[in-house]
Amino acid sequence: MSLPSGSQVIEPEWTVIEESERSDNYLLEQGKTQLPERVHNITVTRNNLQELRDIYDGWSTECRCEFNRKFGHIGLLLSTPIDEEMLRAAIYFWDPSCRVFVFGEVDMTPTLEEYAALLRMPSATSGKIYNKHDAGYGFKRKLAKIMGIRVQALEASIGNNGENEGIPWYVLRDFILENPDNPVTVNVFALAIYGLVLFPKAWGNVDGKIVDLFEQLLDNANPIPVILAETIRSLSHCRINGQGRFTGCAQLLTIWLKSHFKCLHSEFKDPNIGDRFPIEEFNMSTWPGPISERAWMENLRRVTAANVIWKAPWMDHPPLLYRCANYPWVPLLGLWGATAYAPALVRRQTGSLQFMPVISKLDTFGFAYGIPGTSDRIFYVCEAWKNIHRVAAGAYTDLTTPGYPEWRSNRLRGFVIPEPFEPERNDETDDLYEEGEMHYEAAMNWGS
Repeated sequence: MSLPSGSQVIEPEWTVIEESERSDNYLLEQGKTQLPERVHNITVTRNNLQELRDIYDGWSTECRCEFNRKFGHIGLLLSTPIDEEMLRAAIYFWDPSCRVFVFGEVDMTPTLEEYAALLRMPSATSGKIYNKHDAGYGFKRKLAKIMGIRVQALEASIGNNGENEGIPWYVLRDFILENPDNPVTVNVFALAIYGLVLFPKAWGNVDGKIVDLFEQLLDNANPIPVILAETIRSLSHCRINGQGRFTGCAQLLTIWLKSHFKCLHSEFKDPNIGDRFPIEEFNMSTWPGPISERAWMENLRRVTAANVIWKAPWMDHPPLLYRCANYPWVPLLGLWGATAYAPALVRRQTGSLQFMPVISKLDTFGFAYGIPGTSDRIFYVCEAWKNIHRVAAGAYTDLTTPGYPEWRSNRLRGFVIPEPFEPERNDETDDLYEEGEMHYEAAMNWGS
């Protein structure tokens, strides 16, 4: 399917969400997302990655470097500590309508450029995006092709994870350990990281949809929009429902969020140096903690522009992709559905003056795959990505235009931060949190 030469991509009316399922949609009433006043339980529990770490650490330095050149720095995420208390607290501040965190006086959200700077994937600059309908033949044949084996050899191992077929991690693990010299082994290892770290949808399994993405990744598709899309969709799912498990990449979100605040001891190098490992530098830096979920919430409520490191220490000055075709924001295709975000809402993260952006219809854009009209919707998003608009990053500034504070205040009218679910803690845990909170208060000087 293609458009006539010279045609423009016209945003169809059906970009407004029409589904009724609460888990995949934004509940709209007079243009506002209706959010629960209380959050019952949000989890960010991860897969056990010890076996993956052991395999990666057992490789030679040359082998790891070659893996990094081919797949980016995804292997370094295996050693990234996750701050579960911080992530749970941050989700309460997520605005599903505008797809930003509302921290005190500032709005922030991960951007494509920031995730690309962290992961340093060779295909991150590719204009080719993941297209669900480029899937071609079936999941089992694709997986067999990636592993270099016959389809029949997979039949006994592939289970059924809910509505999505997948393959257990132990099957991939055994293949990796039994075929250390096989050239496709590094591909299978990367696929496991995609399934257990970047898209941990199914416990201990690599979901079948990830195999679709990985096949296109090997053909130079850019996975960054997919990673960001599923992060945004999962944040919105948890916030709208007031409960659930965050199924985005918790390691990346931890790095992104902490890097925008101060750390006790930084190992970050000059971002203009070409051969850098920002994830490894984050892992080596010293961060205050642990801090309780309640304390994180109190701190995030008081954030001002002075508390924020707007340009993360690992960011250089890439041009910012801020819109696609006639969309005034950036539509994103994920593995299980589509969403969008507005980089113009967080211009200060690129060192630019923050003004009142155009975000019309952003709160109504999004859909889960499989509903009527999915193919047409995906087609229009793919066509829009053929006409992207970028703007140069600015010099560092945390300034806003005169009318922006009032515009933001009006936008957030009725937006309420819910009360957290508080599990019982013992005295030892309370003492540990109290010590971490004292360190962080001293480092950040919150609200000053």
